[in-house]
Parts: sequence; C-alpha cells; structure tokens
Amino acid sequence: MPYKTLMKDKNTRMSITTESPNRASALPPLGQGAHTRHLGVIALVATFGGLLFGYDTGVINGALDPMSRELGMGNTIQGWVTGSLAFAAALGAMVTGRISDAIGRRKTIIGLSILFIAGALACVFTPSIAVLLMGRTMLGLAVGGASAVVPVFLAELAPYEIRGSLSGRNELMVVGGQLAAFIVNAIIGNLWGEHDSVWRWMFAVCALPALALFIGMLRMPESPRWLIAQGRTEDARTIMRRIRPAERADAEIADIARSLEETRTQIGAETRVARVKSCVKNGLCGFCWSVFWWVPGSSSPVLTPSCTTALRCSKRPGLTKARRSLRISRRALSPWSAQSFRCA
Repeated sequence: MPYKTLMKDKNTRMSITTESPNRASALPPLGQGAHTRHLGVIALVATFGGLLFGYDTGVINGALDPMSRELGMGNTIQGWVTGSLAFAAALGAMVTGRISDAIGRRKTIIGLSILFIAGALACVFTPSIAVLLMGRTMLGLAVGGASAVVPVFLAELAPYEIRGSLSGRNELMVVGGQLAAFIVNAIIGNLWGEHDSVWRWMFAVCALPALALFIGMLRMPESPRWLIAQGRTEDARTIMRRIRPAERADAEIADIARSLEETRTQIGAETRVARVKSCVKNGLCGFCWSVFWWVPGSSSPVLTPSCTTALRCSKRPGLTKARRSLRISRRALSPWSAQSFRCA
C-alpha cells in the first residue's frame, strides 16, 4: 500500500509527505559572507573526529610488527590488540548517540577527544599487554562515538543546499586519516625503524589531532536543532545567526521548531506505524550495506601489515564521492556503488 494512502486526511498527508521539501525551498537564500566561512571552520574542526577515526584504525598497520617484538606478542595476542579497537568501536557507536541526545553534540565530541588523548597516551606509555589492550579499547570507543556523532553534528549545522558536501567532508577526513597513518608510519619507520619502541612514536602522533579537536571544540557552538529540542530557542537563534544570514536564521529556527513539534504531536497512530515500517526498511538497507562492505574483509589491508598495500588507501574515492553527493542524491548513488563493489 502506498505511503500516502495511510494518511487519515489530506492535511496530514500533505504535511508529512511534501511540506518538508517545500519548506526548505521556501527559505531565504543562503548567500555568501562571514557566516559561510564560520560554518567552514566549524566543519573543519569537527571533522578532526573523522581524521582520528582513520588514523587510529590505520596506525596499527605499521606499529604491529615492532610492537610484537618489544612486548613478545604471539599471533593470538596480535589478533586481540588489532580487533579490540573494532569491537569497542561497535559498542561506542551504539551508546554515544544516546549520550549526545542527552548532553548535546558539542559536549559529546569534547568528551570523545579526551578519550582519544587518553587512549593514545595509554598505548604510548604501556608497560604491558593488558594496558595496551585498555588503550586500544579506549581508542575504539572514541572511534565508534566519533563515527556516530560527528556526521549528525555536521548535518544539523549544515544548510540544506550544501548538506551533502559538508557531511561528506567527514568521510574524506576518514580516508585522509588512514593515508596519513601510512605516511607517518613510513617516515617514522625509516628514521627510527631499528628501535623496537618505534611503534610508540606512531601512536604518539594520534594525540596531536585529538588535542586539536579538544581545543577547537571548546570554541565551537552547539547544534541549534538540539538546543531547540531542549527548549533553548534563543540560544539556538544566537548560534544560527553566526552561520546564516539574519533573515535565513529566523526562518530556519521557526522551521526546525515546527518540525520538532510535528514529530511530537501531529503524527497519528497509522502515520506512526507507516514511519516505523519505513525506518525499519531504510535501517535494514543501511545494515546490509555495512555487512557487504565489512564481511569480505575490505579493511584487512588497513589493519594488518602489508608492504604491497601500504599506500592502497587514497583520498581520491572519498573526494569523488563527496563531490558527487552534492550533485546527485545519496540514494541514487548507492545502487551504483553497490554494483561497483560487486564487480570488484
């Protein structure tokens, strides 16, 4: 049964199916000015979370061999040290969304930056395998949390005209972080590769972008949408006027407030069921997409040492996808990406 036929009346149907796109197109133009530069700075700082995601997943590639020699790790322990980050990342992604809903996106990202720093330092100064596993687990929690919160933060701050490209910057920073990990590992390995403790310097570099993320987010604003959801409309208006023209800011604040109110009160029982079914369908598609990407082991060359794959990661795919997502809808790109993955 079509989604529209589940609506009880014409007004509800129009508000749910067509009003949101009409609202977006009816907003005053975004224009250019100081607000766009400020928005760019916010995006740059926030996407350091994506950079850390990429670096912390890629650094183990060059660090594992000297780490194993110094700490006397066998194959089983190597697997635990490598896989602990991915396991903790899954847990971090599951719980961090709720935390950000409770305390805000900005505070959550600041907390994640502290976790990044603590995890990196634990790995650098580890006296034993147990402490190393603890540090890798902390990094994994931070990686998973960043993958969940940073895209939401960017999407809630971005105007609809550039939401695709702005959110795509985080993915670009992820693959850029992996490339940076390979480059840093190669440089440090060539300079001090004869020392077994060289891997500690590789992990020490992880703390630098984490520190930049912490300092930068202290000066960044909270998500206006989250503030409105908490009843802090005037605070949201003040922030919105820094990243939008004044007329556009007021109109967008009103639109967000109206959208949140509809979500809370206007949706009837049948509409709610239809939305739940739609969310389940979309969520299942996203889940299958992740399974098809990770189960074949596409990340194995990134996580395990290999001379032939040291420079396999490139910023080019992420850059191409970020550019195309601005011109072509994300939904339209997905089938073509799936076919490319199947052919590969």
